[in-house]
Amino acid sequence: MRDAPRYLVWPPIALAAPLVAGVLLSSWRPLDVDFPGRVVLALVLSLVFVAVNATAYRAMWRARTGVLPGQPATRILTAWPFSWSRNPLYVGLLALYAALALLARAGWALVLLPVAFLALHFGAVRPEERYLESKFGEDYLAYKRRVRRWV
Repeated sequence: MRDAPRYLVWPPIALAAPLVAGVLLSSWRPLDVDFPGRVVLALVLSLVFVAVNATAYRAMWRARTGVLPGQPATRILTAWPFSWSRNPLYVGLLALYAALALLARAGWALVLLPVAFLALHFGAVRPEERYLESKFGEDYLAYKRRVRRWV
């Protein structure tokens, strides 16, 4: 038996494919995104990514549990940021996606952000949840009842 989630879509692809498609489409048929505060918003979203993902990776590293997508989980993490979201790394990556789209002024990438979210949700998060439920049983189910999937 394989000790890892069976992804339908590998998480980096779920995010990168719509982002790249949106940037390319925006260069071909511009859907410009420019408004006062655009760069500041992009920088704030980038800082959210750095803060959340650095904290989550540090917690995973310290717990000696799988850090990269597809690695086995050795335990359920419940300290911040995992007490705020069951998927803080994905929340951070979605913030980074939006920041990059804003910095590139790629409106089509922003239009495709829901596609990235849905690919991540159904292609990675749901398979991870099935994996964690089968591996950790009631402990994971109790965690699911306490902590929201996203935010």
